[in-house]
Amino acid sequence: MSPPPLHDVLTEPSALESSPRGSRAGPRSTRVGSPSASSQPREVTVRAEGLCQSAGSLSLLHGLTFSLARGELVAILGPSGAGKSLLIELLAGVSRPSGGQLRLFGRCDDALRRRVGYVPQGDVVHLALTLREALLATARLRAPALAAGATLLESRLAEVVTRLGLAHRLETRIGRMSGGERRRVALALELLTEPDLLILDEVTSGLDAAAERQVMATLRSLADEGLTIVCTTHTLETAELFDRALVLAGGHLVAEGSPRELRQRFGLERLADLYGRLGEREPRAWAAERRPRALAGPDAAPRPRVELPGWRGLYQLPTLVLRQLRLTAREGLGLVVLLAQAPVIAALIALAYDVSSPLGRAEVGFKLAISAIWLGCISTCQELVKDRPIYRRERLAGLSTCAYLCAKAGVALLLCLLQAVLLTATLYALDPLAEPPAAVAGVLACAAGAGGALGLAISAAVGTRTAAVGVTPLVLVPQILFVGTLLPLSGWAAEVGRSMPSHWANESIRALLLDGAAWPAASCGVLLAFCLAFLALSGGLTFARDHLTRSAR
Repeated sequence: MSPPPLHDVLTEPSALESSPRGSRAGPRSTRVGSPSASSQPREVTVRAEGLCQSAGSLSLLHGLTFSLARGELVAILGPSGAGKSLLIELLAGVSRPSGGQLRLFGRCDDALRRRVGYVPQGDVVHLALTLREALLATARLRAPALAAGATLLESRLAEVVTRLGLAHRLETRIGRMSGGERRRVALALELLTEPDLLILDEVTSGLDAAAERQVMATLRSLADEGLTIVCTTHTLETAELFDRALVLAGGHLVAEGSPRELRQRFGLERLADLYGRLGEREPRAWAAERRPRALAGPDAAPRPRVELPGWRGLYQLPTLVLRQLRLTAREGLGLVVLLAQAPVIAALIALAYDVSSPLGRAEVGFKLAISAIWLGCISTCQELVKDRPIYRRERLAGLSTCAYLCAKAGVALLLCLLQAVLLTATLYALDPLAEPPAAVAGVLACAAGAGGALGLAISAAVGTRTAAVGVTPLVLVPQILFVGTLLPLSGWAAEVGRSMPSHWANESIRALLLDGAAWPAASCGVLLAFCLAFLALSGGLTFARDHLTRSAR
């Protein structure tokens, strides 16, 4: 038996009433286009006036003016390249407009962006976490009042997963779910904190018919409870189910209205033929004939909410550290291979060199120092770039960048320390040195920490994981070339060598193994200074990227 049409599911009363109600205050909103919808002014959530976006000299969006009312389910339509995703990013606060004004709840205030739920295309969730872990972390990071009450949090969590049909998947890792379930997980993370505006970019993309019906029925019921929802969609058949649609073409807003009004406007029997009709004329000509529609109602007020103080990073740091530890521990085979590298390398060094001679001890020390730097750098060079889409989404919701970087760096440096211990333990197990193992491990820990911080700086600087993998050898190979173990370097090469962690790591280990120093405090101090400098560079690059992402396209 074939499933009922999507339109029937959404217009059937039982489909709208079956899911549990949220705690959203106010009467159930009236659907746009119904007889009573025009009898009273509706509160306006979004007002856009002359909204423009450009990239260099290229204009991408041209003076868009529109309003969105509370409780509307609005589709953004348009062929490929029309500017749908650009408009979604402006509404969500991912980027800033080049011109015009965008007001949420009557104000141009970045703090109000935290009241906006945003589900971009692609996965913006940590696949290694279970659904429950992801939801709890989201609540603690974004909604302190909700997270403070265990009973309230569990009640809200149960309501959200039941509404989205995910109750039976609470203890399942997100990475083991289907693509459609992951999209619903991303939606659940946004609904958990009860946003005042929900923005979705192709939320039904890749879903089968049954999953699409379920998501659309959920959106319909949320809009009926007073939530303003904006969604891009590539399926014009689905657009028939929205209250209103904004139609873009070539960066122009060429039409807006209910599906019935759009069919009348373009002389269509079915909305599925819309894109063919748009191609008959230039977008500028269609836009010139549009009659702007401004909603006359008052600006909607966001619901009262307990906000984190300005030093919210102190509240978020424990949650971020715990989440990062879980993510690291669940890397599975990747983590095993990463940790196995240290004992394997140490065993090869012990087998290849005889530590009974000064030359052999010098070679062993140099190889250990270089290995510590390499292992640290390789383990962190993708750490920031791999989670950047998730970080950007959480940043819009109020994530503290300082707390995020501290959690990332803290867990990464802990891993570097473990690698230094494994290097030392394996070496002493196979070919013990006369020096105390704690001193050797301390020097290697300083070297690994500098390498790990260097890897974080690489990860903050590049745009993709592939670029991180490509850049890392270019940074690490000079660490070997400009040390000069057997033949000391002179001139400019010596000066370049002193600017690299490998030089000071080699100096530290030589002082310990050859000069009999109890602890090479000066050179290890330089390594720690390198570590701090690279961590500061990582933070500066992250803040700079945030600024450039929002201010320029």
